[in-house]
Amino acid sequence: MRQRYFFVAFIIVIILALFLGSGTASAQDDELRAEITYYKVTNLDDGTDVTDDNLMAGDSYEVRFEIDIGVTLGNNTLILATPLEKIGANYWELENDYAGVNTDTWQPGMSKIEFDMIKGNATFVLTGQVPSNYTSVKLPNDRYLHFPKDISLVQLSLGPENIPLKDQEREAEVIDQAISTYLRTLSDKEKILQDADADPKYEELATDLITLAEDLTGEGYVEEATGLLNTLPQDSSDFPIPVEEGSYTIYIIIIVIVAILLILILALFLRARSNSAFIRQQVDEEAGKLDVLSVRTSKIDRQLARDIEQIKEQLERICGR
Repeated sequence: MRQRYFFVAFIIVIILALFLGSGTASAQDDELRAEITYYKVTNLDDGTDVTDDNLMAGDSYEVRFEIDIGVTLGNNTLILATPLEKIGANYWELENDYAGVNTDTWQPGMSKIEFDMIKGNATFVLTGQVPSNYTSVKLPNDRYLHFPKDISLVQLSLGPENIPLKDQEREAEVIDQAISTYLRTLSDKEKILQDADADPKYEELATDLITLAEDLTGEGYVEEATGLLNTLPQDSSDFPIPVEEGSYTIYIIIIVIVAILLILILALFLRARSNSAFIRQQVDEEAGKLDVLSVRTSKIDRQLARDIEQIKEQLERICGR
């Protein structure tokens, strides 16, 4: 009987310990809270609020934010860092009277600052510029690949170990002018195609061109993708209207144009001679697309299909296959 009482008491003690421990940990988590409670990003070039928009490589921004610190810890500090480039004397400005920052000794001209963790609210203003080459990669032939890329303007961490605080980074996607132009052109062409009362076969071909442009963009060839999109009509009324079965002239013209464009794109790939393995892979992919195009063309004009096949074979010989 005593053993049973002892076992029950032991279980109760364990449950109470777990409950109290959980409550204490929760309370400690609440006390250790240091979070960004207000955040606004403004483009300094035109004054627009871009908090929820894409940022532009090379543009300058002001980031206004507030940090709520839940407890004073004498042996801990908070660290703020930014990947932005400096555009003035300082990165950081403290807007309110927060005791954790000693404005006589801090270094607001550094991209990373550290200050005491004292309970209260601190309001900062960060100014800086997104690096102009943040979204681009230079090729050996002096051309550029363009890729959208995320950036965390404000990075809050717990010092002195520089431990990142969960969910406190504020990320935004950065694009550049080439990517912006491509996205705008893509949106315009998709809307035009949607509104057009065009021949279904032409719509299918236009859709394939858009898909090819998206593939090129995924590889970083954004400017070439934009040029490809611009071969499509500028207005929905410019699309060919449905034609009778057997009238294939318009399709032959379009297919020849597409083949020429593909050859031009492949020629751009071939210019980067120092990266031959990558180029060969790209040529193989585009040659495969010419294969598909040749099969589709053969249903309309067998001679044209043979011509496209010969072009593909010539490209393969050029790259050493």
